Amino acid sequence: MKSVRQRDLTYLAYIQRESQFVHHTYDDEYHLYHLVSQGDSSAISLGYEKFTGCHNGTLSLHPLRNIKYHFVVETAQTARACIHGGMDYQTAYSLSDLYIQKADVCPSIPELNELYMEMITDYIHRMRAVRRERIDSKPVQQCADYIYYHLHEKITVPILAEHTGLHPNYLSTLFKKTMGCSITQYIRSQKLTAAKNMLKYSSFPISEICSLLSLGTQSHFTELMKADCGYTPKQYRDRYYEYHQQAEGTP
Repeated sequence: MKSVRQRDLTYLAYIQRESQFVHHTYDDEYHLYHLVSQGDSSAISLGYEKFTGCHNGTLSLHPLRNIKYHFVVETAQTARACIHGGMDYQTAYSLSDLYIQKADVCPSIPELNELYMEMITDYIHRMRAVRRERIDSKPVQQCADYIYYHLHEKITVPILAEHTGLHPNYLSTLFKKTMGCSITQYIRSQKLTAAKNMLKYSSFPISEICSLLSLGTQSHFTELMKADCGYTPKQYRDRYYEYHQQAEGTP
C-alpha cells in the first residue's frame, strides 16, 4: 500500500495557502482537551466552535461524510482526554463507541452538530463527577476549584480561607487530612504542572510562563522546577518540547 507522497502534501499546503485556510493550532487543541479533562464547562462552547468552524481539514469531499469523520476524531480525542483526567477507560471508550454509532446514522449536518454538543457535554459532566468523587470535603473541593481557576494569581491560605468561610488553621488541617499535602504544596504542584505543560506544548517564553503563573522571579521558578523534576525550565523544554514535536511529526 502506497504512502502519501511528499508532493501531494506540498500541493495541498499550496491550495490551503491560496484559499487562506488555516488548521487549528496544536496549542488551541491542547487547551480545549485540557479543559475537558478537568470537567470545565467552558470547553463546551469552545469545542462546538471548533467542530462547526471553518478551520477543519477536508477528510471527505462528501459534506456529510466529512463532518462524520471529524466527529469520530473529536470523540476519540475527548475520550482520551477524559482518561488522562481520571475517567475509567472502559467508560470513556464505551461512550466513544456509542456516540460514534449514533453519528454513523445521523442523516444531516445540523443533527451531527447537536450530537456533538450532547457528546462533549456528557463527557464534561462525567468528568466533574470524577473530580468530586476524589474530594469528599466540600471546602477542600472549593479550594481545589479556586486554585485551578486562579493559577495565574498569587494564592494564599488566607485568600482560600475567606473563599470557604473557614478559619485558616482549620482549613489547612482539613485540606492536609483530605489531600495528603499542605495547601502550599498543592498550589505549587498545580502551578508547576501547568508550567510544564506550557513548556512542553507551547512556545511561550520561559519568562512569560513564570509571570503568567505568578511563580515569582525566574530564578525562583528555576529552583522550583529543579526540585520538582530535576530540570531547569530550559532543560525541560529542550528535552520534552523537541520530543513532543517529533512525536507529532512536525518538521
